Amino acid sequence: MSNISLKKKGRPSGSKSKPGSKAPGPKPAHLVNQPRLSFSNVIATQAESSNSELENLSILQDTLVIQQSQATHTNDDIAENNEESIGTSEDNRNIGLNIADESINQAAGVDIDVDYTEVSDDIDETQLLDELTEEQFNALENSISIIPENGCPDKYLGGIQDNLKGGNVPSQYINGTFWINPPSVSFSLKQKMNPELFYRPRVFPLLAKEWVQKTKARRIIDLDDCFYLLSVRLKCTNKTTVHTFMGYASSIIRQLPPRVQADLPALLTHRSGFSKQLVRLLRTQFQNAAGSHRMHQILRTNHTEKFDSIQFQYYDALKDKLNEQNMAKKLVGNVSTATTYPEFSTFNDRNGYNGYVPSANYISYVYCSIIDELRPYMNQHTSLLDGIVLKGDHSFKIIKHMAKINGVSTFSCLYTLLNEYEEIRLQVLAPTKSLEHLAPSFKNMMESYKKYGFKMPELFYTDNVLGDRFFLESTIPSLLKDVIHKNPTLTEQVDLNSPFKNYPVARLPDNITVSVLNTTIDINKSCQKLLDECLQQAISISEQSALKFVPIALVQIAYGNSVYLMRIHSFASNNLPENLIKILTDTKIAKIGKNVSGDLTRFRYFGLQQCPGQLELGTFCKDKDLIERRNTSLADICGFVLKVQLPKANFVRCGNWEAPILSEEQINYAALDAWVSYEIYTRYKDMPTVHQKVTVNTTAGSFIAIHLDKSASSSVAGYGYICNDDTPPTNNTHEALHTNSTRIVKVVKITIPGYPLECYNEGLTLGDFHDIPFNVYIKCKYLFTASERVHNLVSDTSSIPIIPMPPINGDITSLPINTNTNSVDSRVLKDGFHIMDMIKVNKSHGMQKDFMRRFRDIMYVCDQDDKALVESYLESIGTDWKTRMLINPAWIFERVRRHIPPADELYTALKFLFESYGPLRCEHSGLKLFNDAAVAMSLHVLDSVRQGHVSDVVNGPPLYTEKGLDKNNLMTYKCSRGTSSVEGACHMNIVRKFASYNASVRLTDSILADYRLYHNLNVSNK
Repeated sequence: MSNISLKKKGRPSGSKSKPGSKAPGPKPAHLVNQPRLSFSNVIATQAESSNSELENLSILQDTLVIQQSQATHTNDDIAENNEESIGTSEDNRNIGLNIADESINQAAGVDIDVDYTEVSDDIDETQLLDELTEEQFNALENSISIIPENGCPDKYLGGIQDNLKGGNVPSQYINGTFWINPPSVSFSLKQKMNPELFYRPRVFPLLAKEWVQKTKARRIIDLDDCFYLLSVRLKCTNKTTVHTFMGYASSIIRQLPPRVQADLPALLTHRSGFSKQLVRLLRTQFQNAAGSHRMHQILRTNHTEKFDSIQFQYYDALKDKLNEQNMAKKLVGNVSTATTYPEFSTFNDRNGYNGYVPSANYISYVYCSIIDELRPYMNQHTSLLDGIVLKGDHSFKIIKHMAKINGVSTFSCLYTLLNEYEEIRLQVLAPTKSLEHLAPSFKNMMESYKKYGFKMPELFYTDNVLGDRFFLESTIPSLLKDVIHKNPTLTEQVDLNSPFKNYPVARLPDNITVSVLNTTIDINKSCQKLLDECLQQAISISEQSALKFVPIALVQIAYGNSVYLMRIHSFASNNLPENLIKILTDTKIAKIGKNVSGDLTRFRYFGLQQCPGQLELGTFCKDKDLIERRNTSLADICGFVLKVQLPKANFVRCGNWEAPILSEEQINYAALDAWVSYEIYTRYKDMPTVHQKVTVNTTAGSFIAIHLDKSASSSVAGYGYICNDDTPPTNNTHEALHTNSTRIVKVVKITIPGYPLECYNEGLTLGDFHDIPFNVYIKCKYLFTASERVHNLVSDTSSIPIIPMPPINGDITSLPINTNTNSVDSRVLKDGFHIMDMIKVNKSHGMQKDFMRRFRDIMYVCDQDDKALVESYLESIGTDWKTRMLINPAWIFERVRRHIPPADELYTALKFLFESYGPLRCEHSGLKLFNDAAVAMSLHVLDSVRQGHVSDVVNGPPLYTEKGLDKNNLMTYKCSRGTSSVEGACHMNIVRKFASYNASVRLTDSILADYRLYHNLNVSNK
């Protein structure tokens, strides 16, 4: 019962700080002296500002004269100069203060000022997050960072600079703070009724000798307002090269002690910044289904509500002034002049309150830049996670949340790999479901295992064992430890769901000779023989390799009665056998094969840029009218043309073609793959090409198809033969009126009886001629040559050999006895629940529930000790095991460990179950529990069981972890078997939290990187 042995609860103590004994886990070297956030080539931002005006205040009518502030922008006076311009070198990029007016933004097509009262409350989550260029983004931030001269913010910041001149220690430092905070509104109102007092922002000064005069401070966006980072310009003392730096430049800040750096309240962008408090909230919101659009709404609400509150306080004070004036008027008499007060500015008035709310695109931009800065640390954290039980699965749901490029999805799936602690060890957006694209990621993962001395993986769970096994065993060699794979059976070599399942399995004829060539001498000798014999003829050529992106391992050439398997994986890129190169580059030798163009293109690795003479098998068969589509697979071509099933088992196709000795299955697979293409070509090369237009000169007796229109791709109305011009029509009662550009056709088959005959009047159709065959005039433009064989195939199938599908016990009567007690059938296992889900039975069948329960109990056998403890408790509360299993089986499975029996035991039990329940008929519908598809799938289930792809590994790693005692003093467990947690605990959470619909690739990748960190930290603390 090794499968239910226990691990210690959670990770071993110190396992993260000391991942292994071979090497410590240092921070990456390139993370030292990190620069500020880099904002280049990222998602664009569109700034949105907001304003609000208080209108129709009845309390001020006829009494107070509100004076509009006349402060104006002075952008023309704020020009770039050498003092304010900093280069964008690696250490000092994004530090300069190049000023741009609004015309720059207009040229970039970016709208700046938006009244927040006009912004809709509706969140359009489907709005595409457009990406701008770096120049457009810089122009945007240059514009929104402008602080007009002589405006309220400029004068206030200038006053602070004047007060701090002289090098004296600021009073704020003496009081233990960096901040210069304005007084509260209530206290400001006691000083003077001037709204400029309320426009004063919080300021964080960084002191030195010389203050910056143009754009005196950098605006930082906070949760409910903006504050300013007041800095100075530092001048380098190097006499040869003069440089100046802002006081908050990254090259300056990172020289401060870390404890002082931590007090810096902001993360800086190109010309602005986000407060650290806002950044923390931003990351949390993105991980809890509040994307950039909702975050914009949150900030808009907070900022404008604070503005409204201050504005309300100001006008409330004016109301008191009004009451005082009314009281004075009653006591003293007429007042000669009315007191005037300035109006409170709008929210986005740059000379006044100067409020700003970042747009959704702006927030996305900043978020992605933050993650880019943190990504090396995140990746390092992931690389320090180990795991001996791995499980991987694909998700296709998250792709629906990503934006398409020209209507096409950039990726097709997300692949996630978890360890036994449910931590994400690897996560990749992949173009296809094939694991071949993940080879670099798996390679890097295994390098970190070796670097930190982790224990190598011992088990891997996947949903596609046959398709993934070779890749996983080649990238994770520890999965081959003590593994002895079982030989495949007939049902494992063919697809039992194929439409050609009744055809015999293709085999090489006895007269075909297969030669495996390993050396340059043997290959050159065989190729010279081919050059001598097949000049100006055709050969069948194909190739095999371990993975699509690695060099070719095997070349297959079929000609005559010989098939040559040339192993070239060990040859250098400039050392391909000479005669093989001659064959590949000879223009007189036709090279036929399925996807032959793609196969020959891969010889570019050996310096062959062009391999002429390519003949695509799909196109050849389509032109001969043997198949309907050119892109038909080779297996389907064999079914349509040769009436055989072509074995295409994944465990052979994806096998190790670079092994020292090829297995018998690999040799048969490779030889058959090349021979069937050559056989199809030689058998039908003399058949006339079809889909050629019929003319007045087409030979009589040619078999043709009658199409609905002038295109050969249109539907076929019938088939027939071209007759001589003197052949009389069959029906003389209908005379042809138009015989120009026509041919007399002997119609032998009608597929569309309503096809109209243009040469006749009265709406005559093919269906009006009842006696087949008959002769009729038809326009040449509707006639195309066809294959007579297709007509015979459609009309007569009695010659097709029918091989009945093998029964459940057809070719597997007993399992071989494995005498090696230390051997393992496979360390790449299939999820047990997916095995059960493979057999689809009718849910309305009376025996469906009973069958599934028995299937479950055979697959998962309960630990007897745990079962006894649970049964004892259930008896104490007046119930029993059977009743609780019917009511709440999940409660039991959380407290009882289970194991999957060895292959021989499981195979025997499942075979008996399928044979017993499969033929049972429902008393209501009369249908069997197993239809033909279920019977075929049950064979696949038994094949997987027989090969050891389902059973727990004997003496394998523990699959259960203790969670703790429940209130009834029963131990609860967490199981790490299977891939269910990848979908349930990871992929579904990502979909629920991924609120940024139509997100760009960069935003998607940033959210996933942040999710991995949050997820791993959360599960490690459980």
